[in-house]
Amino acid sequence: MRKYLTNLFALFVMAPAMAAELADGDDLYEKAGPNSAFVRLVNLSGETMNATVSGKALDASGLCAISQTVIVESGLHAVEGAGWNWQQQLEAGRIYTIAVNGDVVTPFSQVADRNPMRAKFEVFNLSGKPGVSVRTAEKKQAVFSDLAPSNREERQLNPLRVTLEIATEDLVTSVEPIAFSRGRTTSMTICDDAGQLAVNVVTE
Repeated sequence: MRKYLTNLFALFVMAPAMAAELADGDDLYEKAGPNSAFVRLVNLSGETMNATVSGKALDASGLCAISQTVIVESGLHAVEGAGWNWQQQLEAGRIYTIAVNGDVVTPFSQVADRNPMRAKFEVFNLSGKPGVSVRTAEKKQAVFSDLAPSNREERQLNPLRVTLEIATEDLVTSVEPIAFSRGRTTSMTICDDAGQLAVNVVTE
Protein backbone atom coordinates (compact mmCIF):
# COMPACT_ATOMS: atom_id res chain seq x y z
CA MET A 1 0.00 0.00 0.00
CA ARG A 2 2.83 2.41 0.84
CA LYS A 3 4.44 1.82 -2.57
CA TYR A 4 1.16 2.52 -4.38
CA LEU A 5 0.63 5.80 -2.56
CA THR A 6 4.19 6.89 -3.28
CA ASN A 7 3.76 6.23 -7.00
CA LEU A 8 0.46 8.06 -7.08
CA PHE A 9 1.97 11.09 -5.34
CA ALA A 10 4.91 11.10 -7.73
CA LEU A 11 2.61 11.21 -10.74
CA PHE A 12 1.18 14.56 -9.70
CA VAL A 13 4.36 16.24 -8.49
CA MET A 14 5.62 19.16 -10.53
CA ALA A 15 8.03 18.48 -13.36
CA PRO A 16 9.99 21.79 -13.41
CA ALA A 17 11.59 21.50 -16.85
CA MET A 18 8.28 20.69 -18.54
CA ALA A 19 6.47 23.49 -16.72
CA ALA A 20 9.00 26.02 -17.98
CA GLU A 21 8.70 24.63 -21.49
CA LEU A 22 5.19 26.00 -22.01
CA ALA A 23 5.27 28.93 -19.62
CA ASP A 24 7.28 31.18 -21.94
CA GLY A 25 5.70 33.44 -24.53
CA ASP A 26 2.57 35.55 -24.68
CA ASP A 27 -0.46 34.50 -22.67
CA LEU A 28 -3.73 34.79 -24.58
CA TYR A 29 -5.69 35.80 -21.50
CA GLU A 30 -3.20 38.47 -20.49
CA LYS A 31 -3.73 40.18 -23.86
CA ALA A 32 -7.51 40.28 -23.43
CA GLY A 33 -9.47 43.21 -22.01
CA PRO A 34 -12.23 42.95 -19.40
CA ASN A 35 -14.96 42.78 -22.07
CA SER A 36 -13.31 40.03 -24.09
CA ALA A 37 -14.75 36.68 -25.11
CA PHE A 38 -12.80 33.86 -26.74
CA VAL A 39 -13.68 31.68 -29.75
CA ARG A 40 -12.08 28.59 -31.28
CA LEU A 41 -13.06 25.93 -33.81
CA VAL A 42 -12.84 22.10 -33.82
CA ASN A 43 -12.90 20.21 -37.12
CA LEU A 44 -14.98 17.01 -37.03
CA SER A 45 -15.12 16.45 -40.79
CA GLY A 46 -11.43 15.87 -41.55
CA GLU A 47 -11.49 18.32 -44.43
CA THR A 48 -9.78 21.71 -44.48
CA MET A 49 -11.95 23.96 -42.35
CA ASN A 50 -11.83 27.74 -42.18
CA ALA A 51 -14.18 30.18 -40.54
CA THR A 52 -14.31 33.81 -39.50
CA VAL A 53 -15.66 35.67 -36.50
CA SER A 54 -15.71 39.47 -36.60
CA GLY A 55 -13.20 39.42 -39.46
CA LYS A 56 -10.77 37.17 -37.58
CA ALA A 57 -9.73 33.85 -39.10
CA LEU A 58 -10.18 30.43 -37.52
CA ASP A 59 -8.26 27.60 -39.20
CA ALA A 60 -8.69 23.98 -38.13
CA SER A 61 -7.15 21.79 -40.83
CA GLY A 62 -7.40 18.04 -40.26
CA LEU A 63 -9.68 15.72 -38.34
CA CYS A 64 -10.12 16.69 -34.69
CA ALA A 65 -7.93 19.77 -35.18
CA ILE A 66 -8.41 22.71 -32.83
CA SER A 67 -7.93 26.20 -34.21
CA GLN A 68 -6.08 28.98 -32.48
CA THR A 69 -8.25 30.91 -30.03
CA VAL A 70 -9.22 34.41 -31.08
CA ILE A 71 -10.29 37.31 -28.88
CA VAL A 72 -13.46 39.28 -29.64
CA GLU A 73 -15.46 41.87 -27.75
CA SER A 74 -18.47 40.53 -25.90
CA GLY A 75 -21.76 40.92 -27.75
CA LEU A 76 -23.59 39.36 -30.67
CA HIS A 77 -21.27 37.56 -33.11
CA ALA A 78 -21.60 35.18 -36.05
CA VAL A 79 -19.05 32.45 -36.66
CA GLU A 80 -19.25 31.66 -40.38
CA GLY A 81 -17.78 28.82 -42.41
CA ALA A 82 -18.49 27.10 -45.72
CA GLY A 83 -22.15 26.03 -45.57
CA TRP A 84 -22.68 26.81 -41.91
CA ASN A 85 -23.24 29.72 -39.57
CA TRP A 86 -23.46 29.96 -35.79
CA GLN A 87 -24.70 33.15 -34.15
CA GLN A 88 -24.61 33.79 -30.44
CA GLN A 89 -24.48 36.52 -27.81
CA LEU A 90 -20.97 36.02 -26.45
CA GLU A 91 -20.38 36.84 -22.81
CA ALA A 92 -17.23 38.47 -21.48
CA GLY A 93 -14.85 36.11 -19.74
CA ARG A 94 -16.12 32.97 -21.47
CA ILE A 95 -14.53 30.75 -24.11
CA TYR A 96 -16.66 29.27 -26.89
CA THR A 97 -15.54 26.06 -28.58
CA ILE A 98 -17.42 25.42 -31.83
CA ALA A 99 -17.27 21.79 -33.04
CA VAL A 100 -18.35 21.50 -36.69
CA ASN A 101 -19.17 18.44 -38.78
CA GLY A 102 -20.45 19.45 -42.22
CA ASP A 103 -23.25 21.89 -41.43
CA VAL A 104 -23.86 20.53 -37.91
CA VAL A 105 -22.54 22.84 -35.20
CA THR A 106 -22.09 21.74 -31.58
CA PRO A 107 -21.09 24.61 -29.28
CA PHE A 108 -19.50 24.43 -25.84
CA SER A 109 -19.07 27.37 -23.48
CA GLN A 110 -17.27 27.73 -20.18
CA VAL A 111 -15.58 30.36 -18.03
CA ALA A 112 -12.12 31.21 -19.33
CA ASP A 113 -10.38 31.08 -15.97
CA ARG A 114 -6.80 30.25 -15.03
CA ASN A 115 -5.21 29.05 -11.83
CA PRO A 116 -1.62 30.39 -11.79
CA MET A 117 -0.48 27.54 -9.53
CA ARG A 118 -2.11 24.64 -11.36
CA ALA A 119 -2.74 23.32 -14.86
CA LYS A 120 -6.22 22.98 -16.30
CA PHE A 121 -6.95 19.84 -18.33
CA GLU A 122 -10.16 19.72 -20.35
CA VAL A 123 -11.41 16.87 -22.52
CA PHE A 124 -14.06 16.98 -25.24
CA ASN A 125 -15.57 13.62 -26.19
CA LEU A 126 -16.73 14.49 -29.71
CA SER A 127 -16.94 10.85 -30.75
CA GLY A 128 -20.08 8.75 -30.79
CA LYS A 129 -18.60 6.37 -28.23
CA PRO A 130 -20.03 6.30 -24.70
CA GLY A 131 -18.04 5.47 -21.62
CA VAL A 132 -14.78 7.04 -22.79
CA SER A 133 -12.00 7.12 -20.19
CA VAL A 134 -8.75 9.06 -20.16
CA ARG A 135 -6.16 7.28 -18.04
CA THR A 136 -2.43 7.06 -17.46
CA ALA A 137 -0.78 4.61 -19.84
CA GLU A 138 1.46 2.97 -17.25
CA LYS A 139 -0.65 2.68 -14.10
CA LYS A 140 -4.12 2.83 -15.76
CA GLN A 141 -5.17 5.50 -13.26
CA ALA A 142 -8.28 7.32 -14.46
CA VAL A 143 -8.07 11.06 -15.06
CA PHE A 144 -11.58 11.15 -16.54
CA SER A 145 -14.06 8.27 -16.51
CA ASP A 146 -17.24 7.43 -18.40
CA LEU A 147 -17.32 10.49 -20.67
CA ALA A 148 -20.55 10.62 -22.65
CA PRO A 149 -20.65 11.62 -26.35
CA SER A 150 -20.75 15.38 -27.02
CA ASN A 151 -19.57 16.04 -23.50
CA ARG A 152 -16.82 18.14 -21.94
CA GLU A 153 -15.17 17.78 -18.54
CA GLU A 154 -12.23 19.48 -16.86
CA ARG A 155 -10.02 19.17 -13.81
CA GLN A 156 -7.06 20.92 -12.23
CA LEU A 157 -3.69 19.17 -12.11
CA ASN A 158 -0.33 19.89 -10.60
CA PRO A 159 2.30 20.46 -13.31
CA LEU A 160 3.69 17.21 -14.67
CA ARG A 161 4.60 15.30 -17.80
CA VAL A 162 2.64 12.10 -18.38
CA THR A 163 1.66 9.65 -21.10
CA LEU A 164 -2.08 9.07 -21.37
CA GLU A 165 -4.34 6.75 -23.31
CA ILE A 166 -7.98 6.82 -24.33
CA ALA A 167 -9.99 3.72 -23.46
CA THR A 168 -13.45 2.63 -24.58
CA GLU A 169 -15.20 -0.72 -24.33
CA ASP A 170 -13.43 -1.98 -27.45
CA LEU A 171 -10.53 0.41 -28.16
CA VAL A 172 -7.37 1.72 -26.52
CA THR A 173 -5.74 4.71 -28.23
CA SER A 174 -2.29 5.94 -27.23
CA VAL A 175 -1.50 9.63 -26.86
CA GLU A 176 1.89 11.32 -27.10
CA PRO A 177 3.32 12.48 -23.73
CA ILE A 178 1.75 15.71 -22.48
CA ALA A 179 3.42 18.42 -20.39
CA PHE A 180 0.92 20.13 -18.08
CA SER A 181 2.07 23.58 -16.96
CA ARG A 182 1.06 26.07 -14.30
CA GLY A 183 -1.43 28.68 -15.47
CA ARG A 184 -2.04 26.94 -18.80
CA THR A 185 -5.03 25.09 -20.25
CA THR A 186 -4.47 21.83 -22.10
CA SER A 187 -7.38 20.83 -24.32
CA MET A 188 -7.91 17.32 -25.68
CA THR A 189 -10.42 16.50 -28.41
CA ILE A 190 -11.52 12.91 -29.10
CA CYS A 191 -13.22 12.22 -32.44
CA ASP A 192 -14.45 9.31 -34.56
CA ASP A 193 -12.06 8.19 -37.29
CA ALA A 194 -13.26 5.31 -39.47
CA GLY A 195 -13.95 2.98 -36.57
CA GLN A 196 -10.96 4.23 -34.58
CA LEU A 197 -10.43 7.37 -32.50
CA ALA A 198 -8.54 10.50 -33.47
CA VAL A 199 -7.07 12.53 -30.62
CA ASN A 200 -5.65 16.03 -30.67
CA VAL A 201 -4.05 18.01 -27.83
CA VAL A 202 -3.22 21.72 -27.64
CA THR A 203 -1.98 23.91 -24.78
CA GLU A 204 -2.63 27.63 -24.51
